[in-house]
Amino acid sequence: MSNKIKNKKGWVKIVEAFLAILLVAAVVIIVVENTNVRKEDSEKRISDAQILVLRDVQLNNTLRQDIVNTNGEIDWDDEEFPQPVKGRIEERKPVWLGCVAKICGPVSECVLSDETINDLELRGENIYTQSVMITSTIEEYEPKVLKLFCWD
Repeated sequence: MSNKIKNKKGWVKIVEAFLAILLVAAVVIIVVENTNVRKEDSEKRISDAQILVLRDVQLNNTLRQDIVNTNGEIDWDDEEFPQPVKGRIEERKPVWLGCVAKICGPVSECVLSDETINDLELRGENIYTQSVMITSTIEEYEPKVLKLFCWD
C-alpha cells in the first residue's frame, strides 16, 4: 500500500516540473514575439514616412525641375542642394525621424558620406533608405535619383 503512495508522489513531481517548463517556455516565446513585432512595426513606420516624403517631392513639378537642374552628386549639406527640396523634406518628415537626402545619377552608388555614417553608427542608429527616380520631360531627359536616408 505504501509503495503505491510513493509512486503517486513521483508522478506528481514529474507533472509539476513539466508544467513549470511549459510556463517558462511560454513566457520566453511571448517576449521574443513582442520584440520582433515592435521592430517590424518601427521599420514599416519609417518606410511609410519616407515614401510619403519622396512622393510629395516627386509629384511637385517645381521641386522635380530643381532636382533635374542639378549637376553631379549633391549631398544634403552642400550649398548646391536645392533649398526648396530641402525645405519640403524637412516640412513633411515626422518630427521623430531624422533624415538627410542625396541627389545622384541613376547609375551611381549614392551612399552617405563616411562622416555621417560613422556618426550614426557611434550613436547606434539604424539607417533606412528609400529612393525615387526624378525625370523631366521627353524632350529633356536628365534623370536623377533622390535618395532619402532616415533613422529614428
